[in-house]
Amino acid sequence: MSAGEIPASSAPGAPQFHVLAELPWPQPPDADNDYFLEKFQACVETLPAMLHKNYSLMRELDKSLQGVQLENEQRCQQEIEDIKHGLESGSITTYEPAKLKFSDEAIEEQKHCVRIADEKVALATQTYDLLMSY
Repeated sequence: MSAGEIPASSAPGAPQFHVLAELPWPQPPDADNDYFLEKFQACVETLPAMLHKNYSLMRELDKSLQGVQLENEQRCQQEIEDIKHGLESGSITTYEPAKLKFSDEAIEEQKHCVRIADEKVALATQTYDLLMSY
């Protein structure tokens, strides 16, 4: 009996069993390997361009967000100063809550900032998913 074989039963004509590691396994044809390699290579070759595009878009979103945030901060600061002066001069009383809040424009700018930030998060998630797919 050779190494890796299980002894056959004593019955005449009983089959011999071999260890699976000794059996030849079928190999996929080279054409299939080449096909998958070419597809993978084509996908990987486009990856740097796609990453560059996504990161450039993220930088543009950052610049846009910073501009809107700066404008909004300036608007809100001016509105706070106007409210302070109104309270000090008596033209605004604490009984006028409508005059003690930010303007609709300031609130819309803040909402716009949130939309830009949401878009950036979605783009970052898309970029992450793209990398994980490779």
